[in-house]
Amino acid sequence: MRVDRVFGDLFDWIKRVLSWKKGEEVVRKPYEVLKLIRGRRGILKLVTRDMPRAVRTYIFSPFPGNQTNVVSSYQKDIHICLDHLWAIEEEKSKQPAKAAAKSATGRSQRSRQPFANSHRICVFEASRFMSKDGTYNTNMIYSEDLNLLGNGFHRDQYAVPIMDDLANLLKEFPIDTIDWQVEIESSCKRYLGAHWRPNRSPEPNSAIN
Repeated sequence: MRVDRVFGDLFDWIKRVLSWKKGEEVVRKPYEVLKLIRGRRGILKLVTRDMPRAVRTYIFSPFPGNQTNVVSSYQKDIHICLDHLWAIEEEKSKQPAKAAAKSATGRSQRSRQPFANSHRICVFEASRFMSKDGTYNTNMIYSEDLNLLGNGFHRDQYAVPIMDDLANLLKEFPIDTIDWQVEIESSCKRYLGAHWRPNRSPEPNSAIN
């Protein structure tokens, strides 16, 4: 898997979450719980994520016995994250003039692409706690860049309910039985119209840097 800035920020956030759980001093809590839902298979939490591209973040903690993949003695949580790819341009606008000019050129080129992807959905599992030696395990389950703008009045109008649909699957179905590609396309067509089609590439664009 190629790691771009979106993935890099996610992994950094996971590390801060686990360090905070371990009791290490942090500048600020890495997340706040906005909503907690108890499902048949575990606890689903809607949380904040202190990253500029973050739109929606869920953490699912399976009950003991409802997990098919356990690394060593550490159970894993499932993280499902929605990020807005274009938010990167807002960060680049704060760069020096030369870098900003290069960014503007790239932005202009993307604006002429009618099917440019707007959001990234990532589903991955990570250790629930950091081990004694400070290490942890992560595994990317699914990731895709998609155009979720539709004809909405604001940026995330359709992306948020699509994300909510996907997160709620975790309460009822084992992670290894969920076909994420099928479920994402089904939810996208529900909110964006039956004629919606993904602008699919082999893997998320790593040119965002």
